[in-house]
Amino acid sequence: MMAILRNLAISLLRLADYHNIAEAIRCMAAKPHLTLHLIGI
Repeated sequence: MMAILRNLAISLLRLADYHNIAEAIRCMAAKPHLTLHLIGI
């Protein structure tokens, strides 16, 4: 189940045109409002 969620998150980042996934994950962790914006909340 966790692998499915991780793959979903990576796919969303790629669709949002992030090229460096590790950097994007760190950015999203530091700024949770960006994550909410990415998923449309």
